[in-house]
Order: sequence, then structure tokens, then C-alpha cells
Amino acid sequence: MTDEDIQKTTQDPSKASLDDKDRGMVVFVMNAIKKPNDVTQTDVDGLRSLGWTDNDILDAMSHAASMVSASILMKTFKMDIAC
Repeated sequence: MTDEDIQKTTQDPSKASLDDKDRGMVVFVMNAIKKPNDVTQTDVDGLRSLGWTDNDILDAMSHAASMVSASILMKTFKMDIAC
């Protein structure tokens, strides 16, 4: 993906230049990170219908949550400021 593709994906993950399966996971994860209480069983079932396993879904969410966690730590300790 180009930097432009990544920027577009960040703005609207449903338009990511990925296949349907991968796009579905990206949309799910980005929505879940922003609004975890809004995730429904239907959302998870939708990923399963695309071929993702429960392990895949948990793994993707774990990685996403870790990235958010690292970002918070870096911001807290001002590690995100270029030297």
C-alpha cells in the first residue's frame, strides 16, 4: 500500500484497496477500537462468513489494542515528539 492508500484507509476503511475478506477485518477492527461497546454478534458472524476464524479475529483485535496501548504510552511520556 502507498502512503496515500493508508491515508484513505484511515479516513474510510470501507474503501481500503484490499480484497473483501481483508477489508472486512480492517473495518471491523477500526470500528471496534473506536466503539467497542457497539460490536455485535452480527459483526463477528460477518467476519466468520468471510472466512475468518475466532482465533484470527481475536489476534487482529489483540494487535490493534496493543497498538493503541503503545500510542497512549508514547504520548504520555512525550515519546511521539521527534527529536
